[in-house]
Amino acid sequence: TATQYISEHFGNEYVAGKEEYEVSKKKKKNAKNSQEAHEAIRPAGEFFVSPERSNLEGIELALYSLIYRRTIASQMKAALVDSTTISIEVQSDSDSQLNKSLLRVSGSTVAFSGFLKVYEDQSNAGSASSSDSEDEDGSSLSSKGDSNMLPVLQEGDNVDLVSVDPISHSTKPPARFTDASLVRELERCGVGRPSTYASVIETLITREYVRRARSSEISALAGGGAAEAESTARSSRLPLAPRLTAFAVDALLSRHFPNLVDKNFTASMEACLDQIAIGEADRVSYLNDYYFGEGGLHKLAQEAEVDDGQTEARLVVLPKRQNATGIEGLEIRVGSYGPYIEYSGKSLDGSGADGESNTEPLRFSLPKDILADELCDEERVRALLKQAEDPTLGMDPESGLPVLLRTGRYGPYIQLGSAEDYPEGEKPRGCGLLRGMDPGSVTLEVALQLLSFPRNMGTHPATKNTMMLHNGPFGAYLQVGDRGFSVNVPASDDLLSMTPERAIEIVDDKIAKMGGLGAVEKREAAHRHLGLYRSKPVVTRPGRFGPYLAYGKARYAIPQMIRVEDLTLEDAVSLINRKKAGESTTTSDFKAEEKLSSRQRASPATGKKPKASAASKVATTGTTRTRTKAKKSDPEKLAKRSKARSTTSAAKGSTRTTTKK
Repeated sequence: TATQYISEHFGNEYVAGKEEYEVSKKKKKNAKNSQEAHEAIRPAGEFFVSPERSNLEGIELALYSLIYRRTIASQMKAALVDSTTISIEVQSDSDSQLNKSLLRVSGSTVAFSGFLKVYEDQSNAGSASSSDSEDEDGSSLSSKGDSNMLPVLQEGDNVDLVSVDPISHSTKPPARFTDASLVRELERCGVGRPSTYASVIETLITREYVRRARSSEISALAGGGAAEAESTARSSRLPLAPRLTAFAVDALLSRHFPNLVDKNFTASMEACLDQIAIGEADRVSYLNDYYFGEGGLHKLAQEAEVDDGQTEARLVVLPKRQNATGIEGLEIRVGSYGPYIEYSGKSLDGSGADGESNTEPLRFSLPKDILADELCDEERVRALLKQAEDPTLGMDPESGLPVLLRTGRYGPYIQLGSAEDYPEGEKPRGCGLLRGMDPGSVTLEVALQLLSFPRNMGTHPATKNTMMLHNGPFGAYLQVGDRGFSVNVPASDDLLSMTPERAIEIVDDKIAKMGGLGAVEKREAAHRHLGLYRSKPVVTRPGRFGPYLAYGKARYAIPQMIRVEDLTLEDAVSLINRKKAGESTTTSDFKAEEKLSSRQRASPATGKKPKASAASKVATTGTTRTRTKAKKSDPEKLAKRSKARSTTSAAKGSTRTTTKK
């Protein structure tokens, strides 16, 4: 057992006694939402196998070592750490700046290692994980003690000042919630249960109240900011940043349902639900009070519907004050297509926007992933207003249309002309800014260069295909040929000044990583245009996990038993329809399966027969069973089989008779 292991390896003084168990039990009893129904994960068996003798490797060994050491440490005494802070007042007659200065130093020593002894053995072999030795307050305890060892001093002792090293310290705002810190805060407030924490976080992300954000990400108001925000959403380790929708919903609920959104109410509701679960309270009466009681949800909802209109419900109230930017007449709202700004104050040229010149307020969209802190900068917001009032950068010399700089739900972009300049149903030509490009630095010359994408970079000498340089939403890339492959352009390259020689160099590196020209030609052979189905092209393409069908925006995997070279338009349409209907696909559904692959065809040199397909195997199996019945068998076995069949038939007959009765 764990107690025997601790006694043998560390000594009896490290075994936890009854006092430690009573303290731990008391903490669990006083803790909110304590759930002791599930046993903790521990090594299996009566005798624990040490990680060194487990014959495990890699991540399995790391996981088992974590469980093993956690289990042993839970049965050991607590560690005793002495923390000391020494304050020294400087007395200097020669230096007036240092005189009366207060110097402070902190350090700690481990008086008794306790459970840290387990991690001390681990640190001797490697390095102890700081997460395994964290105290309840979040401070990390080193198994070997604090490296800042302090001398023994008494109050009033004199010390000599040898040197002073100034260390700058700047205050930082509170860190955003991560998944772990949010769960810890919910536990502290008594909100939710361990089984609901994951669904709470998932709901916040799904309803777009929060999103993942990193501190070094590009601003949503710069080029490529929206694409980077979308890529960070896949990581579950990044902090959670509130969207503008969260501020609007929070303001609406706090204004009309202050009691229901209070954390104390939620915690008390959890306690009531626990009483209902154990039978101490009636659920019907509780629900009746919740909806129709004094201050219930039904009454509050009716009052909110009368007081607030649809316009007020969309208003975003930022944390500091209602108008965080300090611009009069500016309101931030959320709509069906994302957040937007509504400005009804004076225009930047001095004329009144709500008086003589402009009767309608100015409205323009904001990026859907923009955060609130980007709208607290008054200078940035004024730049947005100026851009929205006059988005024209100049005129295009070729088409004679105006070149506009706008901001949409996916960030800033360049647009050639307006919707009135194009035929009905045709969208205006546009393109996004380069990654990290500031909209304030975009001139007419830069905008015309951006509108020139995709740009022809010449012909690749080895593949004889045209190289087209694209500025995609997730970065720049080179498309080699119509049926070829694409290559991501490094972020360090300048797209506006890229030369054909540099494009050839990037493509050559990609070809080398793909395995040479042979692999490229094989990939191009898998790219076939089969025809049109309902006015949409049906194309086979090579993929990471095998070839697939591309039909519009949908993708359909091609079964392994189907040869891409033999696939026809009729086969592809049948596959698409079956996939849409949710039916499984077999080789008998296609014409291509009738054509044997090169491995199944008979070799002219050996004359061996081809292997049977899946359908022919079934037929052969059936034939073999028929021949087996005709073979000679042991008379005793035949007698037993016939007896068993007759018994089965009799049982079936009796069952049928009983059913008829």
